[in-house]
Amino acid sequence: MPNLLIFSRIPLRLSRPPFGNYLIRKMSFMTAGVLIIGDEILKGQVKDTNSHFIAQKCYELGVSLKQIRVVPDDVSVISNNIKEISKLHDVVISCGGIGSTHDDVTFEAAAKAFDDILHPRKELVDFFYDYFKIPTENKEHPTLKMTRIPSKAKLNYGEDMKFPVVSMENVYFFPGISQLLERSFTRISP
Repeated sequence: MPNLLIFSRIPLRLSRPPFGNYLIRKMSFMTAGVLIIGDEILKGQVKDTNSHFIAQKCYELGVSLKQIRVVPDDVSVISNNIKEISKLHDVVISCGGIGSTHDDVTFEAAAKAFDDILHPRKELVDFFYDYFKIPTENKEHPTLKMTRIPSKAKLNYGEDMKFPVVSMENVYFFPGISQLLERSFTRISP
């Protein structure tokens, strides 16, 4: 699978000299917004380190980070924020709410925001059965919830990534767990 550059459609080879200066100039005009999702952040149960990490990366890449929003695990609130923030910025980074628990509703909200439906993606289903050693007759395993993504979503693989970053239009959906976010973000950004 090709390497994805979140902040540019320019192939990785063009980010090196002699094209590197062009890439930096192009990226300096780009804007980004961040959507942090999770009741645990709003209740102070978990410290948000993802905002800081993403802000640093945007600064390093010359991308103008314009806003960071923190929202609860609520489909309507997430959906409305995705809709709004995706119209304001070139790229949106969403963190959290893509796991297997009852409060992980980000993909449902994304489908709602972009007038789409959730659908199990075969590529992800096959991966999850293999990776988590789920017996094939088990169709209700909790982790299979993560295979239900919006039908129009793209799967973006980076270098040495087993699990892709899901995107829709200009919105990229990352895990809320800091280590997973940092690993995924670093592997698919320039």
